Amino acid sequence: MFLQRCFNRQNKVIFTPFEFPKTRILLISDLHSGSGYYQINKSFYRKADICIAMGDIEYSELVDIQANCNVFNIPLYAIPGNHEPKTLIDELNINNLHGKSITLPNGLSIAGMGGCCRYKDNEVLCLMTNEESVRLAESIPKADIFITHSNVLRDDKNESHSGLQGIIEYLKKNETLIHFYGHLHERNDEMLPFGTRSVCIYRIAIATISDSLSLEYIL
Repeated sequence: MFLQRCFNRQNKVIFTPFEFPKTRILLISDLHSGSGYYQINKSFYRKADICIAMGDIEYSELVDIQANCNVFNIPLYAIPGNHEPKTLIDELNINNLHGKSITLPNGLSIAGMGGCCRYKDNEVLCLMTNEESVRLAESIPKADIFITHSNVLRDDKNESHSGLQGIIEYLKKNETLIHFYGHLHERNDEMLPFGTRSVCIYRIAIATISDSLSLEYIL
């Protein structure tokens, strides 16, 4: 059973324990605010088994991520944020995880949902009402890990960081143990009331999952 215990070890956060095949997931989110991505050594890509771009990543950054994944032979998946066109992932021929679920060769399954609440009228961006997010969540197959751009629903103000009800519905229905999200520009983790560990990723981290979850922040 996944316990609610965590501790800090330098720049790593450890949660323990549960049983998953060991997988190293490179998570990249919200690089669109002058993150310094281009100035760092890209050798960290070689540590990962899979890379998932979690949205709010500029076109040139996403192209560079795609190129590095090709160099290091890492499968790349992506979900849209709320700042880039929702068609960008498909235009770049990147595997689109929005509204879908995948199963890795080791059996670990990952599902995704991009975008955030509809805080303004813009059909170019991936924005949705809470009702739309619930319908989308109902269509996504059950997975071990749920990766979203938005946070869970916080309030009903329909502001950009209000969150989405569909994320809560998915996590509760599927008893998902791990939820990664971005969007808030902060590093945070919490145990949700229904037993899901929900971790906010800001910029770049490698999540190593086996009988524990460790996060190594790269940027």
